[in-house]
Amino acid sequence: MDNKGKFLILGGIGIILVLLLGLGIFFITKGGKSSLSERDKIMELVRVYMNEGDYDRALDYLDKIFLSNPNDPEIEKLRKEIIQKKKQKEEELTKRELTVKVDIPKEKIPVPETKVEPVKVDKTKDIKEEAKRLYKEGIEYLKKGDVNNADERFEKSLELNKDDNNVKGAYSYTTYKKGNTQKALQMANEVLSSDPNDPYAHLTKGSVFYDNSDYDKSLDEFEKVISNGEDDYEMRYKMGIIYYMKKMYDDAKREFQKCIELKPDFERAYYNLGLAYYSLNDVDNAKKYFSSAISINPTYSKPYINLGTIYYLEGNYENALNNFLTAYKYEKQNDSLLVKIGNSYDKLGQPEKAMPYYAMAVKINSKNFAALYNLGNSYLFVKEDPTMARKYIEMAYSINKTDPLLLTTLGNLYLKEGEVEKSLSLFTEALKADNNLNEAYTGIGFAYIKKGKSQESVKFFNKALSINPNDYNAYIGLGDAMFGEGLYDEAISYYSKAKEKFQNSYRAISGLAKAYAKKGDYKNAIQYYQEAIGIKETPELLFELALILEKSGDKNSAMEYYKRIKEKYPNFEKIDLVNKSLENL
Repeated sequence: MDNKGKFLILGGIGIILVLLLGLGIFFITKGGKSSLSERDKIMELVRVYMNEGDYDRALDYLDKIFLSNPNDPEIEKLRKEIIQKKKQKEEELTKRELTVKVDIPKEKIPVPETKVEPVKVDKTKDIKEEAKRLYKEGIEYLKKGDVNNADERFEKSLELNKDDNNVKGAYSYTTYKKGNTQKALQMANEVLSSDPNDPYAHLTKGSVFYDNSDYDKSLDEFEKVISNGEDDYEMRYKMGIIYYMKKMYDDAKREFQKCIELKPDFERAYYNLGLAYYSLNDVDNAKKYFSSAISINPTYSKPYINLGTIYYLEGNYENALNNFLTAYKYEKQNDSLLVKIGNSYDKLGQPEKAMPYYAMAVKINSKNFAALYNLGNSYLFVKEDPTMARKYIEMAYSINKTDPLLLTTLGNLYLKEGEVEKSLSLFTEALKADNNLNEAYTGIGFAYIKKGKSQESVKFFNKALSINPNDYNAYIGLGDAMFGEGLYDEAISYYSKAKEKFQNSYRAISGLAKAYAKKGDYKNAIQYYQEAIGIKETPELLFELALILEKSGDKNSAMEYYKRIKEKYPNFEKIDLVNKSLENL
């Protein structure tokens, strides 16, 4: 099949809470720049969430386009598939009797490395008053995010007055922030045993619950902080994250906005506020807050990645690529990001630039399915190296043996190498996963032609076209089937339709050349042979063209092509016939 039928697997394109959530992958057809309708964009996003296992979100998005397309059979089919997958997941969890917890890698908020200012104690004043002053000073530092100076003042305050529960509560929190979780929790519990309303002791406990992914208890503790008159920007940030994970996006938005009020230079709050807006389908505000995060910290890679993702889904591949490349400056070992860069170059019609990024992604993570698949495709269509293509696509297959597009691609590789039965097995497996995959039906059709069953192949090519009327490879297959039956006019008709769908299809053009040659229409045959050679020169095509030129009486031109074969392809399997033709001419 021709290059244009190649598929990309996109690594993780989709707006997600990158600090928190893993990415799925989804597929896009490769073919340079393209403009997707709003329906198609949302359908892509639905499939992302479905593959990620986020079935409720997938159904939410599907509902948005259902209202505008109530009779769309593809939407209805996808809805049934999502509901079925959701039901299967629920049944599986019930059988295993597991309590499902959110298992999410969270980024720790680093403690700023601040210079500790000397703690001054006025010995002429009352000790308890000095202790209170140091406590208030520590709180001021804490609210600015200066944990080290706050901690020093709380410690000194306790030296002056060891019985002050307010100071102990605040000190438990700075102890937690400095990494001594066990001691901090012990201190917080001691404080709360005598003062159940101490806000900073509740803040410490809520933060520990958050780190242990016990989010309901964490929220409960944080609410006690607020009800007891205190507030904290990190606490609001964590509350926003919890609400985001619970898909309570309005609540998440509120908490991130409050976090920003408390600390206007906290770039992660802007970033996550952008995610909340995106989840509420407010793309403009999502872009705004991602950009705000970047303006605060231009080296923060994640907002660049998600801005790039939005632009990618909008079909603005130049802007997508620019953002991904900027993110790459600051995050060199992110294999998913490298795949996104490759996808963007592919969409811009620059597959030769995409290939090195897929290779780097595989080097970083040899289990990255999308990177392996796309690198295999790059070897197939950029380097025209089926051996290396097979190597990487088989590696991808070892990771995921059920993906229908991968099964089809690998089936085509086996078919090209003459392993017909293996290819048929893979095409059949692909159709079990997706019985509307036109490429698999087309592959089966070509396999039957290889088996010498041209007539049986026709129904599979027609089935492919009933699913996708633009499947030019299916038209080529029909042309090949007609050619094999000696029906050259019908073959020409099908090859011509394939060429209409893809103007530079080498297979369609060379098929036209051969069919016209069989009909004795040398003028058209010569024209199409020359056009095919212009796309991809092979000694076989040069030889066939030379023979036609010789038959048409143009011996000089025929001689030029024979000479070209002799000079450029001395190991051509028909070189003896070439030499003999040169002698006779």
